[in-house]
Amino acid sequence: MNPYAGLRGLPRSVWVLCAATFVNRMGAMASPFLALYATEALGYSAARAGGLLAVFGAGTILSAPLGGWLSDRIGARRVLAGALAGTAALLVPFPLVAPGAALVAVVFAWALVGEMGRPSSMAVLAESAPPETMRAATAAYRLALNLGMSVGPPVGGLLAAVSFPLLFRLNAASAFVAAIVVAVWLGGRGRARPVAADGARGGAWRDGRLLAFCAGFGLVWAAFVLQFGPLSIHVVGGMGHTPGVYGALVAVNTLLIVFFDVPLTLRLRAWPLGRVFAVGGVLVAVGLALLAFDRLGAIAVGVAVAAFGEMLVMGAAVPFVAGLAPQGRGGAYMGAYSLAAGVGMSLGPWLGAVALGELGARPTWLLGALAALAGTALAVRAMRPAETAGSAT
Repeated sequence: MNPYAGLRGLPRSVWVLCAATFVNRMGAMASPFLALYATEALGYSAARAGGLLAVFGAGTILSAPLGGWLSDRIGARRVLAGALAGTAALLVPFPLVAPGAALVAVVFAWALVGEMGRPSSMAVLAESAPPETMRAATAAYRLALNLGMSVGPPVGGLLAAVSFPLLFRLNAASAFVAAIVVAVWLGGRGRARPVAADGARGGAWRDGRLLAFCAGFGLVWAAFVLQFGPLSIHVVGGMGHTPGVYGALVAVNTLLIVFFDVPLTLRLRAWPLGRVFAVGGVLVAVGLALLAFDRLGAIAVGVAVAAFGEMLVMGAAVPFVAGLAPQGRGGAYMGAYSLAAGVGMSLGPWLGAVALGELGARPTWLLGALAALAGTALAVRAMRPAETAGSAT
């Protein structure tokens, strides 16, 4: 039996979005190497390079609500095409920008413009896929995203040793090609729906269920990404393993998602979204708790368990938010969701690194597990009133 058979009925526009996402993420190699570029090519200290990453993070956080707001007013597909084209325009001359205020401004603009593609992509997905296929569409989108990301960073690592300008320009080229795909094959198909004029006028930021869900999801996500920062410090610096060993642990996460995300999502599509999220959040917590055993085998199993938790959490989150959004507010709702993910991604590794230094590895992982459980409880409680509508397959 073909585990991907459930993807056959997806609309053409979903596949176009997936193709653009794959092309863009396949070349998305600049941001992971921004700190290395700053230290190796520009001679920045580690602290100064960290400040540049903080500027990028600030732009990322602001881009989520702005991208969602624009998607509801001028159309999510136009925002997505503009974000991709803007990324290309900023990255082509990036290696020529002198260190200092100009570089800070360009980094901020790069994050602000480029990261608008996240909420607008999900808004396009919600516009394109009928409710009964939303879970399958989300799985296909995540497959394209992860396949692209499995190519970009490794290639970027090779290019960083040869030519940083080439790295930035290849990233620009992939973003430009993706922008053409969106503009040509999606352009004109997704005009902004009229903004709701009823009780939804208050928008995403006055929807209590959305805010509660985003708070819970953000907490789970902040706990999950403890693997991408604090764990590397512990595995390499604390346990004495090579960076390649940590790289192999990261590969476990990516490969599991690539091979199992779609089949698992389709297998569980009859489950209510709240149950899917609950099981996923518990698995994230269990995976983090396994890290506390401080043995490489237990850590590998923990990373694998948390990866399955991520698949379930992410597979439930986007369809829930899409189903919760009133007509014409999809962009704003996806912007709120993207903001929660961005804040979690920014704060999780930082707080985890602080905890690792102050408390040690075992308390850090156990606190992360508790945070994942607390976030899961909050998110699932917010999902209950809309579960019946959101659980359609």
